[in-house]
Amino acid sequence: MMSADKDDIERFRDLRERAENFLLQRKGSPKLKETYEDIHALVHDLQVHQIELELQNEELRSSRNELEKARDEFAKLYNQAPIGYISLDKNGIIKRANQTFLDLFSISDAEVRGKSFVEFLQEEDKNTFLGRYGALFRQPEGKSMIIKPLLKGKKIILQLNARRENQEDTLLVTLQDITERIEAETKIQTLLEEKQLLLKEVHHRIKNHLHVVTSLLSLQSENAKNPEVQAALKDAINRIYSTMIIYDHLYRTEDFRKVSASQYLTQLVSSLKDQFEARDITLHPYIQGKLFEPRFLLNLGMIINELVTNAFKYAFPDNRKGEIWVHFTRTPEGNYRLTVKDNGVGLPPSFKPEESGHFGFTLVNALVQQLSGSMDIQNDNGTQITITFPNPEQVSA
Repeated sequence: MMSADKDDIERFRDLRERAENFLLQRKGSPKLKETYEDIHALVHDLQVHQIELELQNEELRSSRNELEKARDEFAKLYNQAPIGYISLDKNGIIKRANQTFLDLFSISDAEVRGKSFVEFLQEEDKNTFLGRYGALFRQPEGKSMIIKPLLKGKKIILQLNARRENQEDTLLVTLQDITERIEAETKIQTLLEEKQLLLKEVHHRIKNHLHVVTSLLSLQSENAKNPEVQAALKDAINRIYSTMIIYDHLYRTEDFRKVSASQYLTQLVSSLKDQFEARDITLHPYIQGKLFEPRFLLNLGMIINELVTNAFKYAFPDNRKGEIWVHFTRTPEGNYRLTVKDNGVGLPPSFKPEESGHFGFTLVNALVQQLSGSMDIQNDNGTQITITFPNPEQVSA
C-alpha cells in the first residue's frame, strides 16, 4: 500500500511538471495544432489519474468502514463481556474499564478513570492486594487472586487474573464473579464432612456390634461342654475379629477409600499370636505397606486368619515348638503374593483342599476366587501355601 501511494505521488508530480512546462512553452508558441494535441494528451492523463484517485478513495472508504465496524464489534464484545476488564498502570491506577465493571460498581467511566483499584476493595483485602501488586505487575503469568469488592447491598467474590503485554506499563486485568462456584464448593465440602462423620459413626457402630457378637460367642464358648462346639465358636470369633480390625481402621482414618495393608495385616497377625499365646510358636510377619480398598483387605485378612489359625492348631501337635511366616509382597510382574509357611508336621500326602470338607479351606478357596487368584500348596518340611492374585486396582478397573 505504501509503494502504491509513492507511485501515485510521483505520477502526480510528473503530470504537474508537464502542465507547468506546457504553460511556459505556450507563451510565444505559434504552433496551435501541436499545442492542442499536447493539451488533449495532458487532459486525458489528468482524467485517468483522477479516476484512479477516486478508485483509491473508494477503497480507503471501504477499508475505513470495515475498520470502524470491527472497532464497534470489539467495543461491543469488550463492554458486554460477562467478566469485568480493567487496565491498570504500575501504581494500580485504573486507566480503562469495560461496561461490565462499571455496572458491577454502579459507576460511570469518568468516575472510575484515575482512581486506585484498591478503593474498590473491602478493607480486609486492601493490604493483601497492595502487598502482592508489585510482584503481580512484574510477572502476572499464572498468578491470580481472590478478592472481595466493596459493593452496596451485596457481597460477592471475584477472581482476579492479569496479563502484561510486551513489558508495557499497563496490566490487563480480568475480574470474574465466582460467588456461586465458591458457595457450591463450600456446600459440597460441608456435605462431604457430614458424610465422613456419618461413615465414621457407621463404622464405629459396626465395630461395636461385632464386639457384642464376639462377646456373646465367647460366653457361649465358655458354657459349651462339647470341645468341637467350643472350637467352632472360637473360630467364628477369630473370623469376626478380623473384620472388627478393618472397621476400626476405617473409623480412625480420614480416607475411607483406602486402608494401609501394613497396619491392618500386622495388627491382625499380632492378634492371632495373642490368641495362641500359650503356645511356643514364633510368628514372622513381613507385610509390604500399600493402600488398598477395604473390601480387598477384608478378604485378604480372612484368608490370613484361616491359614494362620490352621497352622497354630494343626501344624504343631503335642505343643511342639515351631515357626510361622506370613509374607505379603509384590511380584516383579506387578501382581501380589501371600505366603503362609510353617515348619510343622505338614499336611497328609493325599490332602486336597477342595475335597477336604474343612470349612476353613472351603472359605479360603471361595475368597481366592473372589480375588481372581490362584493357590499353590507345597508340603515339604512343613506346609507352604502361596496365593498369587492380580493387582486389585487393575481388576476393579
